[in-house]
Amino acid sequence: MKPDLLIKSSKKMTKKIKKIKKRIKKHQLPLTKDEIGRIAKLLVKFNNLEICSIVVGTMFAGPFKTRLKKINKQGFPILFIGGEAGSGKTQTLVQLIIKFNPSKTEPINAGNVTPFTLISKSSSCNTSFLLVDEFKPSKFDQRLKRLWSNFIRTNYDGQTTDRGHANQTITTYVSHCAAVIIGEAIISEPAAEERTVKALFSKAESIKYIDSFNELSKQSLDTFFMAFLVWSLKYPLDEVQQVYENQLLVVSEKLQNRHRHNAATVRVGLYFLNQFFLEQGCDFDVSSCLDAVDNAQLNSERATGSYTDVENILLGICSMLESLSEYDLSNFNRENMIFLRIDQNDPSKSYIIIRVNLLYPMFRQWALRTGFDDDVLDQKTFSTQLHKSKYCKAYNSVKYFGGNCKAHTLYLGEMQKSLLLRGLLTEFELSDVEGGATAGDSHSEIGNYDFFSINRSTNEIDKGKDLYDK
Repeated sequence: MKPDLLIKSSKKMTKKIKKIKKRIKKHQLPLTKDEIGRIAKLLVKFNNLEICSIVVGTMFAGPFKTRLKKINKQGFPILFIGGEAGSGKTQTLVQLIIKFNPSKTEPINAGNVTPFTLISKSSSCNTSFLLVDEFKPSKFDQRLKRLWSNFIRTNYDGQTTDRGHANQTITTYVSHCAAVIIGEAIISEPAAEERTVKALFSKAESIKYIDSFNELSKQSLDTFFMAFLVWSLKYPLDEVQQVYENQLLVVSEKLQNRHRHNAATVRVGLYFLNQFFLEQGCDFDVSSCLDAVDNAQLNSERATGSYTDVENILLGICSMLESLSEYDLSNFNRENMIFLRIDQNDPSKSYIIIRVNLLYPMFRQWALRTGFDDDVLDQKTFSTQLHKSKYCKAYNSVKYFGGNCKAHTLYLGEMQKSLLLRGLLTEFELSDVEGGATAGDSHSEIGNYDFFSINRSTNEIDKGKDLYDK
């Protein structure tokens, strides 16, 4: 670099440092004890305790990211905020998380990024968060999926990325920024799942806390976080190491590997936040938050990589059938596609019968329309893999109103047990089904079996005739 360019670069850096110092000084305006105490109470009440603990713990662990990386050689977890539309994800981003971000940068759109955008932004600062919105893997092409999959690994591990230039020089970028991703779902692969801590929102839960959320959003959160950031700089590496190791020891023994490390990292953020409040003479319910972090991570660990493509599709089919009233799915004659076969004496011999050739094309349309997050196999592949799965008893002819058709017979009990099915299959408990077969109804009995199809338009069980070979 030429001397004059070096001088210009130095002047630019000096100006940037002055701006940062000016911003810190601006946000060092004192908050009263009452204001800090009010924030302490509201930080764990803007949603349910697990969500509050994960979000707050991760955000306040952010200023320690560089020190934690030196200590444990592990990564810093990515905060993923997910949930249904209208559940409060974006409002949490706009009203809370941006105020916890010293850089004040706007979120980037996950569907409209380039590799260099991610490299440059994630290496810009080690005290700010990279905010990502509109994360919808179901809408990503393969290029975007690979890009985000690589980013999640690189950001978590704090890896370096080299970028060459036309003049044959190389610039090395280090992924300093912690990341917050807001969207429908994280990329469906174990490597991505285990590098995130999740706060999963729902409309039903969020509405309960709307008053506390609104009250928290009115507080001086940017001033509060900047004061915490400046305060956090006084802790040397050895003290941070001691706190991390202590938290790692008390994390639930059920958590292993990265899930254990992620929980300890979030707990570090909560620990130091509690210390900050104590120095200000304010109470903070940290013990409940620490337990909530472990519970959230345990739920996440159970879900990571637990379902195959076939299982994800079976869950999707159940979700589709549960939501039929919300969609105008014309030409969808439900009674011809799916049946329950109930053994009143031995529930373990109860089955669900699926006509894949009729049901699966409708599922593919529904998956495209609703943004189904998992892979949608072609019909032949799904049928073959379903036949080989542990859920399939047989794939053979089923009698239906005088005709025969090919169908998969699946073990209902195994599906309920392994897939933790709710809604569609548990909505009709065996006692309800047995009670529905009253005297005088037109239905067929073969041995101890009754046969029913599920009519979602009337939310009742219809009686079928001669549905299955004896």
